[in-house]
Amino acid sequence: GSSKCTACAMGKYSPSLNSTRCFSCLQNTDSDKGASVCRFCEVGYYDENDGGSTRLASCIDCQDLSRTMHMLQQHTCPGKTTFATINLNPGYWRSSTSSMLILECPGGKEACAGGG
Repeated sequence: GSSKCTACAMGKYSPSLNSTRCFSCLQNTDSDKGASVCRFCEVGYYDENDGGSTRLASCIDCQDLSRTMHMLQQHTCPGKTTFATINLNPGYWRSSTSSMLILECPGGKEACAGGG
């Protein structure tokens, strides 16, 4: 019999274009429909590689980073979060999206809205 090509569902991937099998993403990683690699992280995790389009996501628990990053949403990350897109609580800032140095705003919450 012949095999029919179908796109893999979200959360699954097929590493080969001609493959008829879909594999589940590794723990804490996720994918869009039709993916060849699981390239982003589930809710509660962030990708330290900043979500490279062809790279396997390297997902880290947001709880591990929450003590130093002062993140929003009860120290969780929405799906597809990368280090660059982690949101900070109001009253904190960082000089760039790649900086791990988080500083408190001298003027308090009114001076810094938070975010990236």
